[in-house]
Amino acid sequence: TIARGSQFDLPQGDTIRFFCWWHNMISSSGWESRVDIDLSCSLYKEDWTLHSEVAFYNLRSGECYHSGDITSAPTGACEFIDVDLPAMLKKGARYIVMSVISYTHHPFISLPECFCGWMMRQHPNSGEIFEAKTVKDKIDLTSDSGICVPVIIDAHERKVIWADMAVRSFSFLNT
Repeated sequence: TIARGSQFDLPQGDTIRFFCWWHNMISSSGWESRVDIDLSCSLYKEDWTLHSEVAFYNLRSGECYHSGDITSAPTGACEFIDVDLPAMLKKGARYIVMSVISYTHHPFISLPECFCGWMMRQHPNSGEIFEAKTVKDKIDLTSDSGICVPVIIDAHERKVIWADMAVRSFSFLNT
């Protein structure tokens, strides 16, 4: 168990890859319900003013790359975002706020499988295989909400800040 606000060191590497993985809902009668989960991150300057966003509606910002928007996961699906930390710092951004949103408004607790996490990569958008053994942290999303902010990265201090925030209002945007 980690208390909200706890901080720990970011593993070695220049690129952080956020990811989320989920599966559509299947009823007891076998009917499948489409589930669209969206991964995004917001980059903030030293003074916490918004620098830029990477999300399904903005797949690239500088050296930050989104894998693309997947809108249904009948056999499971994964979205990821690569963020080049040195390039981000050079452009004036310090903090990265990871967010996961249920675009189809399904609460995470109702999904058969839904998790997110992060891992370090060598280069952004490098095509490195998503190797499960490289995952440093994985979080099962089980809140009774459809929006969460699991972690905030302080790229300057190379710290992961545990946020563990469930947000109930779907009017919430990345900013």
